[in-house]
Amino acid sequence: MRSLRTVGAVCTAAAAFLLCACGSSGGGKSSSGTGPNRYKGVTLVYATPGPGAYQDAEVAVWVKPFEEMTGAKFVLTVENDAKLTAMVKAGNVSWSVTDSDPYFDTAQCGKIVQKIDLTGVQGSFTPGSYSPCGSPQLYTAMMMMYNTKTYGDNPPTTWADFFDPKKYPGTRVMPDEPYGGYFEIALSAAGVAPDKLYPLNTDLAMQQFDKIKSQSKITPTGSLEQQLMLNNQADLAIVPSTRAYSILKAGGDFWKVAPAPTPNFTGINEFAIPKGAPHSDIAQEFVRFAAQPEQQTKMASLVGGTVPANKGAKPPQLTGSAAVVNPAAYPSIPVNTQYWAENDSRLTAMFNDWSTS
Repeated sequence: MRSLRTVGAVCTAAAAFLLCACGSSGGGKSSSGTGPNRYKGVTLVYATPGPGAYQDAEVAVWVKPFEEMTGAKFVLTVENDAKLTAMVKAGNVSWSVTDSDPYFDTAQCGKIVQKIDLTGVQGSFTPGSYSPCGSPQLYTAMMMMYNTKTYGDNPPTTWADFFDPKKYPGTRVMPDEPYGGYFEIALSAAGVAPDKLYPLNTDLAMQQFDKIKSQSKITPTGSLEQQLMLNNQADLAIVPSTRAYSILKAGGDFWKVAPAPTPNFTGINEFAIPKGAPHSDIAQEFVRFAAQPEQQTKMASLVGGTVPANKGAKPPQLTGSAAVVNPAAYPSIPVNTQYWAENDSRLTAMFNDWSTS
């Protein structure tokens, strides 16, 4: 879950897509001209993070406009790395495109997901922040939120507070997403400086997590975490910034983002195209369309908790809840993409063993 941006684009996203984009890779060629109905009758399966503000924005800004431009139709399902891996290995892939992260895409590049050609996309992306087998979407952040009904005017303000159940007793919730910066968060709580985080001292990080084990709930989905928070069944939370936006929009205004200077940990969201994906050439066009500066600005303007990955995108003008959860409004530390790509499986297994033991 994943450098902040400025500056305008040379052509609009629609024009860039129709006139500037070129070349695609992968099998399943489906092109039939350049008209607005050139892919009429074609259905693509798109695996998203699941229902919520982020998916709603994806549909409004990326999916619907692409359908109108091309005549293609999308069916949505929920992303799952294990399911994707099983489909590819079985040679029975039904997904055309999926939301993903650079850690999985880098490790599985050429194995489970295929390289993506961003030729024709205006602007640029920070080198090393994304995978050759991924197309950058937006930056998001892992944030700390606290329940004002529990802590009132004495809120936790540091990651050290999150890991101090004596000073701040209460139920901690977090989704099962350690790749978003959990180990880095724990090490920050232990006093490790940002420039000393890598390689991660996993023993020290797990010592921090052991402090809160009896007061923690690890949820298999972000929607379950949201449910617990909205039902007042939690007191502290590690929350992806996009989910924080959904919580506030759903009436969870008794939850607040911990005030600065608590640093958030940022990472980039990506599109990936599975190996053997049906209509992979159309999927390539779709992700190039979504990578254009104008589309990224629209997306970040519509869903709070995100920052455009494309440096050519204009900063979104945000108000209300979207401004509250804007990662650019807080100190942030980028998660090391390459380190996680090389260690994702080991670290995730370590965290899962802790959470289920």
